[in-house]
Amino acid sequence: MRDSFDVVVLGAGLAGMAAACRLQANGFSTLVVEIHDKPGGCAGYYERDGFAFDIGATTLVDFDEGGVGDEFVKHIGLTDLTLEHLPGYQAWLPDQTITLHRCPEQWRAERLRAFGDTPATQRFWREIDDLAAVFWPGAAKGLRLPISGVGDVARAISTIAPAHWPHARHLLTSLGQLVRQCGLHDNKPLRGLLSMLCEDTLHARCIEDAPLINAALGTSIRGRIARPAGGFKGFWAALARRYGKLGGDLRLKTKVIKVEGKAPTLRVETLRGIFNARAIVNTVPAPLFAPMAPPEARARMAPFLRRDRGSYGAGIVMCLGVPESEVADHNHRHHQLLQDYEAPLGDGNNMFISISAPGDNICAPAGYRAVMISTHTEIERWRGYDHAQAETAKAEVGAQLLRYARRVYPRLDENARVFEIGTPSAYARFARRPHGAVGGVRINMRNSNQFAMPCDLGGGVYAAGDYTWPGLGSVACLLSSRIAAEKIMAAA
Repeated sequence: MRDSFDVVVLGAGLAGMAAACRLQANGFSTLVVEIHDKPGGCAGYYERDGFAFDIGATTLVDFDEGGVGDEFVKHIGLTDLTLEHLPGYQAWLPDQTITLHRCPEQWRAERLRAFGDTPATQRFWREIDDLAAVFWPGAAKGLRLPISGVGDVARAISTIAPAHWPHARHLLTSLGQLVRQCGLHDNKPLRGLLSMLCEDTLHARCIEDAPLINAALGTSIRGRIARPAGGFKGFWAALARRYGKLGGDLRLKTKVIKVEGKAPTLRVETLRGIFNARAIVNTVPAPLFAPMAPPEARARMAPFLRRDRGSYGAGIVMCLGVPESEVADHNHRHHQLLQDYEAPLGDGNNMFISISAPGDNICAPAGYRAVMISTHTEIERWRGYDHAQAETAKAEVGAQLLRYARRVYPRLDENARVFEIGTPSAYARFARRPHGAVGGVRINMRNSNQFAMPCDLGGGVYAAGDYTWPGLGSVACLLSSRIAAEKIMAAA
């Protein structure tokens, strides 16, 4: 079997596979090595009793015409991916339910109804809409951060029209500052919704931590979400098939031991052999890669890893396989719930429910649906448990999530065929995430954008994925993988 490639990619999550597909489509020979038995990473899936459950992301973002995902699909010629562009989803606040419509006109009317039609709210939403209108297209054109050279400056200037350059001042503004400037700090429903959206899209602990430009994009995804046919099982089947047709080499169940050398003679040692490469793209969690990275890359990563050591978050996911009758109450199949305005987010206070599409027999047998319920949690809560304590805590949080979910689906779990819960312990054991951390670092004003970990780690080693700019999620992974691929192509 071949053992030399132009580029070896570590990790077959979305960032890794996207980088490999893009490079392969541009004439580079690539190898992707993945420790698990299937691609997916934090947008993966697992199968149980005829069901396929998404265990991280449940939707893709910005795959509409002209979006970041659309550019990627067209660039690599991915023609057999079927997407359902969702009409939006519902947010269940403690005192009201809000529909986050895809349609801009419907969303404008809904948010003024929910949060008040006042000069203050109009000003707030005008700022958010303006930033989203500027930076979504900028992302699609390949905006790069952090800016580390003349080329990056030129790219930034070319992606944002001169009339919109003043918006760059908001790189130093948080979402919380805008809320206060608009006099909306005491608007609990607005703060509650924004807090949920920022935690899910940025992992930000609160709106005061959330950088405004990032938050403007994160809080506007309602108009850009899509679900693949067959969930992420269907998505990965299509993407892996296309990678193979492009001539790419995917090696599963392949654990990397260390990376040595410097471009153009890099060496990747795995338990299944040694592979030579002219460049490396790393997409596995940065804390896992650093100990096995070449000295130059390790040194460049070190200050970021020290800075972000306490900024990791974890998740809990509940998977149910249920009869269709238990989830037939609503037109929308995606719901976000907040239980208490005053309580900290996570552990059920901010949770997301996703339901597979009717007739999607890849995700569920006929007459059944796959249900995914997820919430954030703190790593420290789970680190000191022994097995018995962990099982007790898992049962307690499972009962709580189910109780909350019955706000939306009162009959949920009456006749479930599958009922399983994954905690940080499961993410650490099965997904090899450090201490169960998912989604990279929690984004804040001190570690994002110009302060993010750079893509170019030196010596022909590049980084992509949720530990780099712009962070977590499908758009972020596609952007960081594009930056890494373009840097490799430029260097070649």
